[in-house]
Amino acid sequence: MKRYSILLAILLGITLLSGCFSPSSQSEIKDKINPVTMIRYSSSDPTPVKYDNVPHNMTRVLVRIDHTYRGHLDAYLTKTGSYVLKEWSEIGWFMVQVPANETALSYIAKLRKVTGVSWAEPEMEYEIPEPIKNSDLYLTDKSKQSYVSAVPGVDLYDQQWGHQNINSEAAWDITTGSPNVIVAVIDTGVDKTHQEFVGKTFIGDYNAVDFGTDVSDALSGHGTHVAGIAADDGRTGLIAGVAWDCPIMPIKVMNASGSIYTSYLIEAMLYLADYADANPGVRIVANMSIGGRGYSYAFKDAIDTAAEAGVLLVTSAGNDYKRIIGYPSCYNGVVDVAASTPYNQKADFSTIGPWTSLAAPGDTILSTVSTLVPGNLVYESWNGTSMASPFACGVAALVLSEYPTLTALQLKNQLEQTAQGAPSFNEELGYGVIDAAAAVGQLEPMIYGSLDVTTNIISTPDTGWLGVGVISIYDGNGLLAGFGTTGAGAAANYLFHALKPGTYRVQVVYYDAFEGEYEIQSKNATITREATTVADFQFGIPTSVVATLEQHYDIDQTAEVEGEQYYYEVDFEVTVEGAYDFVTSSSGTALDTAITLYDAVGNELAYNDDHEGGHNFSRILMKLPVGTYTVYVENWDPKKQPILICNLDIHSFAVTY
Repeated sequence: MKRYSILLAILLGITLLSGCFSPSSQSEIKDKINPVTMIRYSSSDPTPVKYDNVPHNMTRVLVRIDHTYRGHLDAYLTKTGSYVLKEWSEIGWFMVQVPANETALSYIAKLRKVTGVSWAEPEMEYEIPEPIKNSDLYLTDKSKQSYVSAVPGVDLYDQQWGHQNINSEAAWDITTGSPNVIVAVIDTGVDKTHQEFVGKTFIGDYNAVDFGTDVSDALSGHGTHVAGIAADDGRTGLIAGVAWDCPIMPIKVMNASGSIYTSYLIEAMLYLADYADANPGVRIVANMSIGGRGYSYAFKDAIDTAAEAGVLLVTSAGNDYKRIIGYPSCYNGVVDVAASTPYNQKADFSTIGPWTSLAAPGDTILSTVSTLVPGNLVYESWNGTSMASPFACGVAALVLSEYPTLTALQLKNQLEQTAQGAPSFNEELGYGVIDAAAAVGQLEPMIYGSLDVTTNIISTPDTGWLGVGVISIYDGNGLLAGFGTTGAGAAANYLFHALKPGTYRVQVVYYDAFEGEYEIQSKNATITREATTVADFQFGIPTSVVATLEQHYDIDQTAEVEGEQYYYEVDFEVTVEGAYDFVTSSSGTALDTAITLYDAVGNELAYNDDHEGGHNFSRILMKLPVGTYTVYVENWDPKKQPILICNLDIHSFAVTY
């Protein structure tokens, strides 16, 4: 089947999507590419990605489908006893209910075969790393005082060693933030009633679980700790955050059971995108000290949508002690923050990897905790990359306060290239410990480049829909640095941003349904600073496809003696090897059909039960060698409609390349 084969091609490169940040002004250069290497192989080779060991919601799954085919999805959901729970039209994703007789993973496998569905995935579960609490401070009755100096005089400031290591004081002499730059805290909520936050501006409270405004932090206090580090006002209270004058936007993504799911994170990112679009005079930086193991295409699409609205996502690296892939920290284009010690070395628990952007203090970090949580004190000292990330987020807010027109990618570049180890890089600290003073100082040149992958995979009236090309790019270490598709119709290219200079291996996979084979082409492409490299791929795609009707059958079993006929078998002889199309259609009665194709010895070659979704008819398109085949047509639900009435057409194709 054509669409099933195309989906298998998509599965070949599945691991990471590329970032889609707004580019800075760039020149364009042609790629210096070695001769193309090409492989062709049959559709039996690909192995689908596995989500078996990834924690996920058992009752909901996520589906991406082109809006043109929305009717197909609705029809299939109705037929299988499912329904749409949530639609995110901005990114083309839906959350649907898993039927009672299915598991999440079994239903995903079936949804991927529905016409127009480009991907389906579990709704994965994320976690907030449990912080290590080093010391507890119970301080409730000390009066607040006002200070006019940029250096705080608050009671506990001398215990906040992190500000000294990232040069906060020199940065505060330049800016203490702007009311037009918002620090979004995507977390467990924020205890806005905490004594430290008296007089602090909170804006745009959003509960991404129930779509309300209750952002109280009553389960762990984690979000309150993060908020105090990122943006507490250092003029009053007992501690100082980084971005004093930037409002805090609490976004709660943990439900009452303590769970965080992909849908909550999607809601959070799209809320930020909508807020930024509705308030063009405002900039947003978002902190997400949350992680998960599975790759979510839906979540990445939401992050990219927010980035296009100018929102930068800052994330924690994780507390895994070693190189472990996790998300969102490994998504291309985000700022991934490792944890450093008072000696500017990697904290032992901090996760490492080539995706690390920079480091920030994460060892024995004093901040606010929610007093709504039983057993919590008022201020506590915690360890974790969850504490490092808000330092970087606060610095990002200071930079935007000074340079409000920076794009998300330019802001990421500025944070990294002004870090204390730049331009050197290592997997433990990235470009080094962040430097707030340098970051709000002189702007650094853009280090990143872009890659525009172009192809000739373009559908025309003579060829019909050819499907998509699947693009994967690998860095010099062989790690997947980006993933995308050419799209459908005339969208035959994909533009990757946030790529470091260097040589990348670019691979494009295209499935030729008429030949029943995949074609893989790969090239090397060199990325340079502030430039777009073009990598062009030319495939042997059809230039003309002419269908010839070989057989037509009017199937009408209303006059059958038994009166309970819901299937029809016919043998078909293939005398010339080539692509053949088996498709049912209406003969005036609304039925729901399914087709199975068998070879001469009874082996099942293909099955389809929903080619045109909304029409409920079926289609198999595949290349067949000379031989005898059996086509088996049936009602999809014989109990509902026991009498089979439909048309069956068999076409051959003359394909010109």
